Amino acid sequence: MKLTPTFTSGKMKMMYDSFLAVGHELQKYLDKPAEEGQTVEIKEIVSSFATDIISSVVFGLETKSFGNPDSDFRKYGRMIFEPTLSNIIQSVLIFACPSMQKYVSVSC
Repeated sequence: MKLTPTFTSGKMKMMYDSFLAVGHELQKYLDKPAEEGQTVEIKEIVSSFATDIISSVVFGLETKSFGNPDSDFRKYGRMIFEPTLSNIIQSVLIFACPSMQKYVSVSC
């Protein structure tokens, strides 16, 4: 319900140009490996695509993360999903004993 005002038809139409621009960047990035018959790391490509979409639509930034895995936006985005020792311990505790969730600072 909170996100519904964000995705009105008018706002989605305004986002379309950003999606299209990032799609063209993806196409240009994949043209070279396709011509040379190279294999590509799809996880990195999809991550770059998602990063560019999010940065352009939400923040209004052009991060150009295709071919630049060390861009600041990608680096900080990766840090969010890196497991830490405390996150692993919290996850194991919640999985082993769900009633512990109220004592641990992780919400499901």
